[in-house]
Amino acid sequence: MIFAFLAAASLHLCAQSPVIQMQNASIPKSAYQHPLTIFGPNNPDMSFVGTADIQDQFLSRTWTPGNVKFKNGQQANGLLLLFDVHGNKLYFMQEDQAMEFIHPIEEFVIGLIIRKDTLGMLYRSSYPAVNMNTTETFYEVLVDGNIQLLRCRAKNVGMYKDETQPEQKRFTEKEQLYIYTDGKMVKIKKDKDDILAALPHLAKKIDRIVDEERLKLKHEEGIRKLVAALNR
Repeated sequence: MIFAFLAAASLHLCAQSPVIQMQNASIPKSAYQHPLTIFGPNNPDMSFVGTADIQDQFLSRTWTPGNVKFKNGQQANGLLLLFDVHGNKLYFMQEDQAMEFIHPIEEFVIGLIIRKDTLGMLYRSSYPAVNMNTTETFYEVLVDGNIQLLRCRAKNVGMYKDETQPEQKRFTEKEQLYIYTDGKMVKIKKDKDDILAALPHLAKKIDRIVDEERLKLKHEEGIRKLVAALNR
């Protein structure tokens, strides 16, 4: 299988064109299993080690096991998966070839290799369209429940020109956090006032949790712990 990497990206867009071109294929129905037993989101207390990253695994073609739930309610378990975060594309290995799903995907869990361990990371689509994202955009589910904390990563491209060098493209990555509850998506910053504005009806509870647990909402870890506590 030949991987064709394209040097193109759109500004502030999480659902972009794939950077790999592959043959489309579907999983045989024999791979579907019922009932659905997809495992849960990342532990809010989990601290990622070093540079472990799903996109790095994609670029290095490091396939990891995972489960896929389709929008028709069926599921395929125990697949080898590869996820292009910037291209918003999930691939699976079939007979030593990288294949693209035909059936629309609701959510999937994919393994992130951290040292000698593998953490299951949950990605989900079908959220309301917001900004440049559509209902097909996959979000990493940092905290699940009635109040969900989601992350989307965008690949931004800009032009850079040095006086002694030809004009070049420089790529930077932008992370966006969202809170999803009551059918609404709200983009938030790592800031207490921004979170209070997104969840005004929970202001007193948020203040209490932040004070009792001494959470720092300038950091993702603190926000994850807060949202997990709000769901309890």
